[in-house]
Amino acid sequence: MRKKVGLNIRKNKPASSKQHFSLVKRNQKRQRLIQIAGVFVIICAIALTGYGVYDSQYKPWRENALTINDTSLTMRQYVARARYTLQTQGITDPGKYSDLASLLPDITDMIVNNELMSQAASEYGITITDEQITEQIKKEVMPESETEEAATEDFDNLYKEQLKQYNMTDEEYRLMTRIQLINTTLVQDYLNKEVADTAPQVHVNIITVATEEEATEIKQRLDDGEDFATVAMEKSLDSTAESGGDLGWYAYDALSKDYADVIFNLAVGEISEPVANSNATSYYIFKVSEKEESRTLDETNLTLVQAKYVESWLKQRIYSSAINYNFTTDKYAWVAEHI
Repeated sequence: MRKKVGLNIRKNKPASSKQHFSLVKRNQKRQRLIQIAGVFVIICAIALTGYGVYDSQYKPWRENALTINDTSLTMRQYVARARYTLQTQGITDPGKYSDLASLLPDITDMIVNNELMSQAASEYGITITDEQITEQIKKEVMPESETEEAATEDFDNLYKEQLKQYNMTDEEYRLMTRIQLINTTLVQDYLNKEVADTAPQVHVNIITVATEEEATEIKQRLDDGEDFATVAMEKSLDSTAESGGDLGWYAYDALSKDYADVIFNLAVGEISEPVANSNATSYYIFKVSEKEESRTLDETNLTLVQAKYVESWLKQRIYSSAINYNFTTDKYAWVAEHI
């Protein structure tokens, strides 16, 4: 009988094909897993890179910089206000200022003061219209000699140049202009009018010298009976030397408190001990030649007294407000780099 060898061969073929198909499927699955893993790695890398860019380039702009009562400023809003404030202080190109970070704490105080005054607008019934803002911007960007027709034609271009110089958007600039108008109105129409136009005043004479030894020597000469005006003309470094040290009439709040306390405690004709300035680079000797309990303030005194009143008003506002500063040395350095 013949052996059925062919049957055995045909029986083995399906088994071999099945194993091959299974191997191919496993390889395909492995390749898909590798591909998926590769895509996942790429996505993670992109995500991490994107987060790094966001974290370093975008996130800082959204962080809170200042909270002044109900007003919160992001770093972007703070930088815009800082740019505007620096421009008003004569720093027209902040990016080239070598020690900008050291100025920012003072700039921050100015921003806080301006915002507090702006927040008082409703309390004092102050409203600023869009038309007033536009007119103020025109005054700032247009030459005074321009005619109205020329101003209309040139304004848009000049305003764009102003925005470019300040590195601000129209919205940011108009907001700063609004705050400026509120503050000017508040000071001129309200706070200044709360200051009386008369006050106790003294007629002050002064001798200014450079050293304590020289001041002591001059004080001794005056105590020995020498004439104050004569010694002032001989020794004083002050611009009033030619007039014998005549400084004029002053109200208490028109003087620095340290000097006012000395001067207003002198009797008529009395001469003070030498008084050093804040860094001891000059020494002053004062004499009061006259006193009046109620004297009309001249323009200089009135301006100084009004400024002192506004300063006191702001101090009280700061004391009664909720102000949160979110600044560190590193953040000020970051602002200096991005301003």
